Amino acid sequence: MNGANQHEFEIFFGDANNAAARVYARVWEPPPNCVLTGQLVGPVCQYSRTLPAKIPFAAHPFAHQPGEPSSLLMEAVVPDPCFWSGEMPFLYQAQFELRQGDDVLASGTQPFGIRPLGVLRRRLIFEGRAWVPRAVQSNELPELPLADWHEADVAMYVAEPTEELCSEASRLGVVLFVELEGDAASLPHKLRRLAKWPAAAVAVLATDERLDRSLRRFAPNLLLATYAGVAEPALAPDWADLVVCEEASAEELALRTRALPQPVLAMRSAGWRDDLANARRECDLLQRDLAGRGEFAGYVV
Repeated sequence: MNGANQHEFEIFFGDANNAAARVYARVWEPPPNCVLTGQLVGPVCQYSRTLPAKIPFAAHPFAHQPGEPSSLLMEAVVPDPCFWSGEMPFLYQAQFELRQGDDVLASGTQPFGIRPLGVLRRRLIFEGRAWVPRAVQSNELPELPLADWHEADVAMYVAEPTEELCSEASRLGVVLFVELEGDAASLPHKLRRLAKWPAAAVAVLATDERLDRSLRRFAPNLLLATYAGVAEPALAPDWADLVVCEEASAEELALRTRALPQPVLAMRSAGWRDDLANARRECDLLQRDLAGRGEFAGYVV
């Protein structure tokens, strides 16, 4: 994207259903007298033939929140949207230009997916149905092609992924649970960078710093999770959509998480593994060990 990093381009979606989805693109802190224009082209899918359409963006007036930097916002209404999922990772291409008079200050294309993931009480909901993910920590496996992760139907739990990994996972339909380290100063930029990729479903903020709920505005389509290690209290900060909690034992994990209002992802670290098939079986074993001990929304090994 020519000049895009300098001007902090981001894209996200708002209301979305089978009839229509509202997609927004924004540039933060543009120079004076600029205009933002663009279009969405798509969808395309690695596993399906499609008939792509072109949907123009239109300027969207809005009021800035107190203390928020200036920005330009535009909106596109996508009729009959095709949603991004692991099985069918439908992608649109967002094309944009930032102009100041006759000069193009920034331009680019960003793959984008409408991923209908949310929380309902202590469950994760994907496309209106309960979703119980199985995720595997990538640092405890040999390096494998992303196509193998898609074939195994497991999410990748990964720390600080590269742009290349996020892009390829979005194209192939591999869900990412992303662990981010940082503080209130560095996390907004990391969340904006991550939120544009539909594969990135959950950002796990591994930090001891007290974070403000305003952090959520930097990642409107990401679920934010707090992390609790074996010896740490399982807390429920107001910015967190869910809690990732590591177990020492099934009984201890059930006791630590019983009073939490958010969905809980149970984590078990089992050390180095040979392949994804074994890791997937360990997810199933963790689910079996926790059965009847509490309500858990997903499993990470």
